[in-house]
Amino acid sequence: MGAGDDCGAADVDRYGVALTPSIYLLNFSFLYLADPELAAMMPAYKAPIPAEVLACLEDPPSEGCPWADYSQYFDNPLPSACATQWPSYCQIDEEANGLLPSSFVTADQVNQPLGQQRANEMAAALGFFNKGVESFILTPEEYACLIGPTPPSQEQTEEQLTTTTCIANLTNSIGNVPGNIPLSSYGLNVTSEGLIQSNCETGAPCLLFNDLIYSPGEGSWLLQISKTCGFTEKIERLVTNTPFLYFAALGPECQSSECSSSYVCTIQGICSCPGDLNADGVVDGADIGILSGAWNTDGEDTPGSDINGDQQINGADLGLLIGAWGSCP
Repeated sequence: MGAGDDCGAADVDRYGVALTPSIYLLNFSFLYLADPELAAMMPAYKAPIPAEVLACLEDPPSEGCPWADYSQYFDNPLPSACATQWPSYCQIDEEANGLLPSSFVTADQVNQPLGQQRANEMAAALGFFNKGVESFILTPEEYACLIGPTPPSQEQTEEQLTTTTCIANLTNSIGNVPGNIPLSSYGLNVTSEGLIQSNCETGAPCLLFNDLIYSPGEGSWLLQISKTCGFTEKIERLVTNTPFLYFAALGPECQSSECSSSYVCTIQGICSCPGDLNADGVVDGADIGILSGAWNTDGEDTPGSDINGDQQINGADLGLLIGAWGSCP
């Protein structure tokens, strides 16, 4: 299967690339190293970007996409129309897949954080506790040295400001910071100028942070600051005792794939199970009930019900649903 074939249909949902497997777990690993409470604020569920917002991001007006104009489209989130998988080059091994955010089913799950218990379980599965928590996690003093004076502050270096802003963008879940606009489930954030932005689009702090980690040789800012702050050994243990490098190696291909937009930094999923209208991984009577509720309409109000894409919900769609009966592949 070629990369173009791997992108699915044109109308399949799109997500922020920060939610894809390798990039999500890479970010989680760094945040857990820095402060487990930060990692606990990453999203527990993923949500497709509203079509109106996506259209603006992909073809923005000169002033960008103001949150004030587009916040309304996040008010009534709809679950994915079908079970959605990532393109093959964004996938990781099956064991790590179990650590990823699932698609939300009820609206109250959108932008909900992992919580500390779930974050600790994920860290354990990634190998953080193989040699004791003290071997991997920064002390409060080391973390304070990493990020500099508590933001916002004029005393932070440019690199520290990039780091703290990226962390805030990855953890903008419900209940994180008073006044915070929670968009973590979408892989989006709202800039200080009030514009909606994908977490790793051109010029975004998390894209700039990549350069702070991956500069060649001794030039990595993270390596230099770890020496200054005295936690180089913890970075080394992260690299050698967890799949950190595995995720780091896979991330760039996923972010630059044919299914993604390098400027907007969103990625198109694959509708792996047409007919699974409630995205529970099974095509069954519940999906027939949803299809029946949309009968003789164009399906616009019932995502995924127009299975054959002819803008009519009828016996043809029912036939396709029955043909996909059972567990999704």
